[in-house]
Amino acid sequence: MPSENYYHSEVKEIMLTKPSWILKWGNVIILALLLLVFAFAAFFTYPESLTTPITLTAVRPVEVLKPRPVNWGIQAVLVKEGATVTPGTPLVAWYDAGQADYREVLRLEKLLRDYAARPPLPAGTTPSQGLLRRFFRVDTLKLGTLRGTYRMLNQQLLKQHDIPASHITQGLRQVAAWKAECISLARSTGQARINYSLPQTATPVAATQPILYVQPPAAEYVAHGYITDAQYPTVTAGQKVFVTVAELGGTRIAGRVLGVAPLAENSRHKVFICLLPTERTVLNATFSGTARIVLHNRPLLEKFLSIKS
Repeated sequence: MPSENYYHSEVKEIMLTKPSWILKWGNVIILALLLLVFAFAAFFTYPESLTTPITLTAVRPVEVLKPRPVNWGIQAVLVKEGATVTPGTPLVAWYDAGQADYREVLRLEKLLRDYAARPPLPAGTTPSQGLLRRFFRVDTLKLGTLRGTYRMLNQQLLKQHDIPASHITQGLRQVAAWKAECISLARSTGQARINYSLPQTATPVAATQPILYVQPPAAEYVAHGYITDAQYPTVTAGQKVFVTVAELGGTRIAGRVLGVAPLAENSRHKVFICLLPTERTVLNATFSGTARIVLHNRPLLEKFLSIKS
């Protein structure tokens, strides 16, 4: 019967002897993993970039429509979200002190213009029944501060069967004055961005609350920052830029480099960036932030080797 020392030596030999397959396949697996890592590092790239503080300047600033200090509430926003507007486009209709309905005022204006454009009536004749029906259909209770004007014209039509041209002109002037006071028009070209939800009832609006923005085309937003003399050769027109705007809670906006000033100021070159905000992003002049300019894509392997060296 084998001695106890014999079993002990066998166990020791088994524990200390490394299986050949572990040495063979282990080295192969490690080598394959290393090759995979190097292949990954050689194939994939990362963007080499530099950052600079920037200040936004709008070639044509965003138009912001706010309530007037004295207002009786908003009747309607007259444009749709994202609609293209031009100077003179009606944006918002406001209530006046008499709570006039802007639709009735516009109906009265059209009626007066139609009345003024008709040929003069021969003596002893009356306006057509169609025109009379349209004139009397205007809702007096919804004309607000223009009720007196309409009543005066209405009485003349009932008593004299006609309205003098001078009174028609006076009525159109009063309607124009009401529109200038109670309908806000766009002053610039751009896209309408609505920032207000109409309440169920007419209530005054805080004068600080923006109602609507007119956002100019994205290509007209420009920012500028500064780069050093050493960075100047690496920055060229057309490079991608990602701008983080502080006033928008860190919102990131894409853009591109427009150009770099060739002459340095205090060893710094001014770099100009064109911003490409999304449709719902409203920028304003003097906004600030940080721009990350993507110089080129660098392989990860190159970065790894430069660190090792």
